Amino acid sequence: MEENKGISRLAALFSRKKRRAANWKKGKDSRRHSRIYVEFPVKLVGSSGLILTGNSVNISFGGALVIFDHIDPSEVDWEQDWSIRLHNRGLDNIPIGFDARVTGRLATGAIGIQYIDASYQDFAGYKEYLLEVCAEDQRELLLEELEEHEGVGEDFMSNFAGLPLGKIVQVIFNVKEKEIEQALEEQKRTRKKLGDILVKRQVISKQQLDACLALFQNIENTVFSHAFFVPLRNKKWVRYFQLAGEAFLFVLTTIMITHSAGLQESGLISLFLVSTALTSRLNGVLANTDAAGRQAADLLTMFLGMLSAYVIVAINISEQNFQDMFGFVLEVTKVENKTTIWNRNFGETGGYLLNNFFVLISVVLLTSMYRGFALLLTMTWNACNWGLALTLMVSQGISASPEHLSEATTVIISIIALTPHLALEAMSYIYGSLSAIGVSKSVLWHDFMSPRFKDDMTRHGKSLAIAVGFLLVGAYCEGFWVNYILSVFGKEPG
Repeated sequence: MEENKGISRLAALFSRKKRRAANWKKGKDSRRHSRIYVEFPVKLVGSSGLILTGNSVNISFGGALVIFDHIDPSEVDWEQDWSIRLHNRGLDNIPIGFDARVTGRLATGAIGIQYIDASYQDFAGYKEYLLEVCAEDQRELLLEELEEHEGVGEDFMSNFAGLPLGKIVQVIFNVKEKEIEQALEEQKRTRKKLGDILVKRQVISKQQLDACLALFQNIENTVFSHAFFVPLRNKKWVRYFQLAGEAFLFVLTTIMITHSAGLQESGLISLFLVSTALTSRLNGVLANTDAAGRQAADLLTMFLGMLSAYVIVAINISEQNFQDMFGFVLEVTKVENKTTIWNRNFGETGGYLLNNFFVLISVVLLTSMYRGFALLLTMTWNACNWGLALTLMVSQGISASPEHLSEATTVIISIIALTPHLALEAMSYIYGSLSAIGVSKSVLWHDFMSPRFKDDMTRHGKSLAIAVGFLLVGAYCEGFWVNYILSVFGKEPG
């Protein structure tokens, strides 16, 4: 199983690793949770690949008692990581899933399962099911449990909206206020992140920190924010695929929604909606690490996902819909019916550099004031303009290509020629935005010329210098590389 799953998870509600969840009301039998006796199919899947099937005996907010079919308990490694699938609505319906651990075995053969972690959606469904099947007298006890613990009330996310991280940790894990205060004092001295300090002090685990960060970061800006309750993966290429895929799907979904609604300039409206919808994921990316390089790489991946979506739109959209939805792109990029990849002027390096430099200044100014939203809007705007305009030029250029080049070859040559300067310019604007966001926060959060302020200014100044460097190389690529590739491959062989 993955070590770090917490970003949208409710590990805090079940974990006993470091400390108990706060103030659960005990039932009359002194158990931590009220038991509901109900039988339905259950699957227990181990990290070794072992799958056990059986039926529930009773369930609660904290776990389940299960009798499994045809097993010899002495031959099973109960210490491995487990996930439990509760088919409470029948085998034909999607089960409710929890990460779990085995806590004991009874002489009757029943196995005690404790829930460790669950998605918000799964826990909400489980809570609804418990309240649905319980007897009336048990329902009152369950509602008391929900009322007693802030983490499982009717509006779980809003209970923590706007709270500082220290308060969320305190509420979820019953951490003493004194421990939070001591960690805050260390943060002032060392200028490290509060969460890292709490983990180092063994107040909470890394997994528990991730669960708290999920609540701290994931404000529900839109219905789509629920999609970002899915954890951001740790493995680099898996995380890149996740970020690009999310951005790709959100762009296509938003364009379809605005177009179906019959809105005028629906393509332009979709830019703002996409930027708003992706804000929750951006917050997660920025909070995931302080390293500007990793942040920039993650954001570039999101940009490439957006760009790919607009390329797909340009390929499949009719000419009339293109004009109606994205007429502003043609005006901004000055692409006409006869403009192709072969006759577009890519040779003015100085002009491109001056234009892109002013764009970078504008981006820095906007993101210093509007921060993440301005960064996303910049990414979406560029992905839209570049994706649509360049795809249109390549498409129109296929018929104007030299005779020795097939359609597929023309597309490949265009990708080789155009991709480097697009990526370099995007990285320039991303680094510039990250620098501006950091400076904006430092000016407001830290004393002027304090050690922390100076460190931040140095770090963000380096990011701005990197942005300028990417801009210079990008302008060179746009002015030289594109023409070089097109001239080399466009020549007749021999």
